[in-house]
Amino acid sequence: MPKHNKKRNVGIIYEQLLSSLSRALVEGKNAEVKIIKGIIDKHFKPGTELYKEFRLFQAMVKTTVPRESLAVKILEEAKNASANLNSDKLQREKSLLIKDVNYKIGDSGFYNQRVQEYKDYATVQSLLNLWGKGEEGSLQQAIKYESLVQDMLLKEERQVDFETKKLKKSIGLR
Repeated sequence: MPKHNKKRNVGIIYEQLLSSLSRALVEGKNAEVKIIKGIIDKHFKPGTELYKEFRLFQAMVKTTVPRESLAVKILEEAKNASANLNSDKLQREKSLLIKDVNYKIGDSGFYNQRVQEYKDYATVQSLLNLWGKGEEGSLQQAIKYESLVQDMLLKEERQVDFETKKLKKSIGLR
């Protein structure tokens, strides 16, 4: 089974950026807020491969559906969209994001921030990685991850994090 790399998990890094941004806002660290918001705006902008993967990621992590047939359809669409990503460009963009986080934020504990749905995020990213690298992943792994993501899509409506939504809206994030 491939090892999950949280630094290359688009959902986890985004959540960690939001958490850092929230903390900086509360602490009144305006320069830090500007840096973090700049990183988000730069790397998660429409048209980039990173943004495309992030949108696929969000569709699988944040969406809930009432029927299995809809969950299967979402997985099929995500798999097709994933196959259209330029994996070399995506890896370069992820490397640049990691570099900006490491050098501009300068928080040695950044990657150790807790992400509430870490296991779900790891599963979705592992599935996206398998789809993107088809030959490296086994059919059994793909079936396992697809089944887990399908179960996630069928969960009861997730509790909406009102504060996170409010924060994103107040600072102009998607």
